[in-house]
Amino acid sequence: MTIAFLRATHVAPDPRVEKEVNSVLTEHPDILILGWDRDGDLARDEVLTFPNGRARIIRSGIKSSYGASLGTLLGMALFQLFLLRQLWKHRKDLTAIHASDLGTALSGLIMARILRVPLVYDIYDYFVDSFSVPRTVAPLIERIDTFVINRADVVIIVGENRESQLAKARPKRLVVIHNSPPNTDVQAVRDADYRKRFVYVGILSEGRLISELLELFSRRPDWHLDIGGFGALEGKARQFAADYDSITFHGRLPYAETLKLEAAADCLLAVYDPAVPNHKFSSPNKFYEALMLGLPIIVAKDTGVDELVSNHKVGAVCDYSAASFEATAGRLFADADELTEIQLRARTLFKSTFSWDIMEERLLSIYRSIL
Repeated sequence: MTIAFLRATHVAPDPRVEKEVNSVLTEHPDILILGWDRDGDLARDEVLTFPNGRARIIRSGIKSSYGASLGTLLGMALFQLFLLRQLWKHRKDLTAIHASDLGTALSGLIMARILRVPLVYDIYDYFVDSFSVPRTVAPLIERIDTFVINRADVVIIVGENRESQLAKARPKRLVVIHNSPPNTDVQAVRDADYRKRFVYVGILSEGRLISELLELFSRRPDWHLDIGGFGALEGKARQFAADYDSITFHGRLPYAETLKLEAAADCLLAVYDPAVPNHKFSSPNKFYEALMLGLPIIVAKDTGVDELVSNHKVGAVCDYSAASFEATAGRLFADADELTEIQLRARTLFKSTFSWDIMEERLLSIYRSIL
């Protein structure tokens, strides 16, 4: 019997989808992933291999951007038809639907009701706080989101601080599953380079200090930035890497390669703009990866994750500016004894509170209770 994971991205890579699928495979070996390749350059139908098994992924090839435009709305509408058609096609085998964003949740709910199977709504990001939604339609979108939340059998959020975003909803059951990486023994491969190495792998878009940091690292030959991912600023990152020896662009990386790159770093960074509403509730993968790897992380003030960093003393907090980041990083690396303590605190905190073993058990307990 099949569990369908739905995601409105290409899942190439998508760390949260991949680790959740891998965990569920331990008890449910038949998983179907439905995704959306908006660039149209990936396989439409293939089998992905995970440590715990394999899962088939079928991708829609509807061309679309990630921005707010008429073309995006048309693409989203066609993607809903794709989801409905694929779920109906596989209806005889489906035992549960796991929707990973609002772009898949409504279609997931419709088919869950038609097929009489449970729906798990995994809210990676609360839509109206995360994306550039016109004010005229934001209330409607939030009502749709609330409608799905109230009717899903289980709702998952990525941090306790996200519960306040659901104030207008009444979920039947709410579970927190943090963005922790799977427990991995990553061996750091570090060359003899004397420079302090910083790593950022993620979405390359405005609101994450990307442009400002590229400018900063271009004039800091004593520092080095390894940057990877995809998004609107991908071309800019590639150009800076071509022009400056202090920046290396890695493009899209498999998750295992991301962890390997991070393990060789001196510091990770996740500096998000607090003016973006959803950033006040950020739970970036990089925070949990830093804990597992025993690395300090620099985050922006008033972005949710800054409280975790400050309270547990596992990194540093800066204002949302390149100047503040530069000063904060300088102070961080000036205290060698504190860096050693950060490494110890980070690993201890990860094992006791945020390890994927803990999160995996929460996820599996959901499926044990609804199937």
